Amino acid sequence: MKKIQIPELLAGLLLAGLPFAVQAGGLVCELGCVQVRDVPVGANVMAKLPDGGGYVISNSGPTELKVVLETVPPFTGTLSKDKSPLQPIPENAQWLKVNPQELTLPPNGSAKADIIFTVPDDPTLAGREFEGWIVAKPVGAQMSAGLVTRIRFNLVAGATNTPQPAVYKNKL
Repeated sequence: MKKIQIPELLAGLLLAGLPFAVQAGGLVCELGCVQVRDVPVGANVMAKLPDGGGYVISNSGPTELKVVLETVPPFTGTLSKDKSPLQPIPENAQWLKVNPQELTLPPNGSAKADIIFTVPDDPTLAGREFEGWIVAKPVGAQMSAGLVTRIRFNLVAGATNTPQPAVYKNKL
């Protein structure tokens, strides 16, 4: 009998039904998965969504929430189902960041963070595709669930100041 690891079980539960919006308790995020095209190798760039915004997270509850945003590689085994060339972002690398990393969400309100890519200037990375996750976790709240947004991106040669706009992905 195969043992199911807790992180894999949690990842499966979190990713099982995220076609458009994801929600955990009072947290809501419109982005389940974002595709960013043509991130330049060696550049420090901010991703802009088609509406010009960044990563927006909302509080659907009646009390203020503090949220910590982390960027992490996907859990082991979550990319193999795609049968795609995606690779996880390197552990402890600063390729994918959010700024600010802590948000205070007013009751029934929202806040925004920027998605920033800082990829090393290594020409061997051009042409490769990666995935990282933004995990939004409430701090000191009664809920323990968090939200996961998948950020998928491909790398191209030549540093420029802005990548192509990110596009929403409707199907994981």
